[in-house]
Amino acid sequence: MTKTRKINRARSAFAVAAVAVLGLSACGSDKSVTQVPLIAANYTKSIGVAIKGKLGGKSPQAAPAPKLDHQALINAALKATPGPIAFVTRKSGAIAAMSPVQSNAGADTWMSAGRLAVVFKDGMIIGTRGFGDDLMASDLGRARSAIKARGQARYSRIYEHLNGLGQTTRFKAQCDLSVEKHMRVAVGEIDRNTTLMKEQCRYSGGLSFDNRYWVDAAGRIVQSHQWISQGAGHLLVQPLR
Repeated sequence: MTKTRKINRARSAFAVAAVAVLGLSACGSDKSVTQVPLIAANYTKSIGVAIKGKLGGKSPQAAPAPKLDHQALINAALKATPGPIAFVTRKSGAIAAMSPVQSNAGADTWMSAGRLAVVFKDGMIIGTRGFGDDLMASDLGRARSAIKARGQARYSRIYEHLNGLGQTTRFKAQCDLSVEKHMRVAVGEIDRNTTLMKEQCRYSGGLSFDNRYWVDAAGRIVQSHQWISQGAGHLLVQPLR
């Protein structure tokens, strides 16, 4: 299959997922989609109320920053649903709880209550929506098999974004994969010994970015820090089960 056909299939998967998401949002009957992601939003709202109460008319500098109880947030998310759920953290530190809403051609679309969407293929991000400077589509090339094998490798990846005129721009990144270290990942119901894989990528203009994948013995990515675009930066993805 050519790279163009792979990119087109990724776009098609996103289009099908978008239709499904609209249907789910309209009926509002699937609690795993409509209620679970609200946990993070409601937690953020409660933090905002706490800040407002502490201000009491004083300057923002006078109010101590509330401490985020990340474990409480995880426990609440797990209690709310028996199904798959993940936390996706943006570069700003904002956390979105996401649930799967659609699978198509090997691509799984996850969505938050705020309509943020991420499309994964075997734990690797191939598209986003709602993050601003989104990743429109991506061809992973040999990256999937190399990361799953947890060894050194060199390969290319293709990324597609939109420019300021709404036109699709495409670039090829040359990437080197290496083992960084071995470590345990314990988040939610996930408790695995993993190999931390570091992916260093370069593309035209001397620009570069790094990705990291925590991969268990079965080849599953149980945590990752993946680059989306210059504007959106990286997303930290943490499956909770």
